[in-house]
Amino acid sequence: MRPNCTIVGTVVARPEKREELFNILSSFVAPTRAEPGNVNYALLVTALKRGSLYRIPLSPDGQTVSGPIERNFQTDNRYRDTAISPDGRTIYIATDPGGWHETVAGGIGDKVANLALFWRSRTTATEGT
Repeated sequence: MRPNCTIVGTVVARPEKREELFNILSSFVAPTRAEPGNVNYALLVTALKRGSLYRIPLSPDGQTVSGPIERNFQTDNRYRDTAISPDGRTIYIATDPGGWHETVAGGIGDKVANLALFWRSRTTATEGT
């Protein structure tokens, strides 16, 4: 039996390499979806200037969006990156130390709520939902 795992990665391609990177990463979708215990397939995307974490559900082949895009954890911060704990129940978000961003109240601000922190949110969802 394989242990449960969640793999999260941040990959940035040079403009001339975007299509090549897309093709390489897309080739991982089918084998990953076929693994026992795979529950869903979604992208988690941080928004540097919107202080939010977006969850984008993907189709089984990973080629199209399969449902509504969810905006989560909106704060007066600049979210830089994200990671998920091995048990899949904790999301860690790294913030930027400052800069312009959309505020929760609306408008634009340059004061962030937290300076360069790792923010954590625990989910209470049960496995498989």
